[in-house]
Amino acid sequence: YGKLIKRLVKRGQLGEAKTFAGKYLNMNTIPLADRLAVASEVGQALVGLEKYAEAQVFLVFLRDKGNTSDIRGEGAYWLGEIAFLTGQYAKAAKAFVSVSANYPKWREKADLRDIQALLRLKNYKASIPKLENFLVKHPKSPSRSETMFLLAVALARGGDPDAAGVAFESFAVKNPKNRRASRAWFEAGEIRLKQGRFENAIDDFSKATTDKSRPELAANALYRMVYASIMAGS
Repeated sequence: YGKLIKRLVKRGQLGEAKTFAGKYLNMNTIPLADRLAVASEVGQALVGLEKYAEAQVFLVFLRDKGNTSDIRGEGAYWLGEIAFLTGQYAKAAKAFVSVSANYPKWREKADLRDIQALLRLKNYKASIPKLENFLVKHPKSPSRSETMFLLAVALARGGDPDAAGVAFESFAVKNPKNRRASRAWFEAGEIRLKQGRFENAIDDFSKATTDKSRPELAANALYRMVYASIMAGS
């Protein structure tokens, strides 16, 4: 049964796979490890197809019946992911906090998703310390550059323009090849312009004009740089 279900999943025949797997999970004569493997594969495949209600059956099985912390964490994480993907951001944030606290293997992913849920809720002030903490807790995370950019955005929208300007500039300097680097320079320039720091704004905007992959942004940065120059008396 287990091999049949996995073949059905690989072929995209998830209706049949779901029917067989639902019965398979309750066959106590089959080793738990085999049933958990099927629950993981079918559950995640259903999430990928946006069949969230059907997926929950398998993910709850992982969370409640998992024979290791990592497997239980997998189920809990993906249940939080369903809440996030269906726009239930407060519920998702709560779920990811619990995953981070209880399942070390899933902590990094859960911490980032918790932050993203708070940003979707526009709860910038709550997200700022979590973003700062993420950078400390996960210094080698592949999501580090994304987190640095999100911190700058949260600071800007949370009412701390001085810190936001520094954060945008720091992100751009440390990640010059990142696709968001020119946007960071532009945002830093806007902040400096509003603060009346025209020379700093000119410098930031000038760096945003060099991104040939984003011609509209570069053109807008050039316009803003000229405006800052006029304001500076140049």
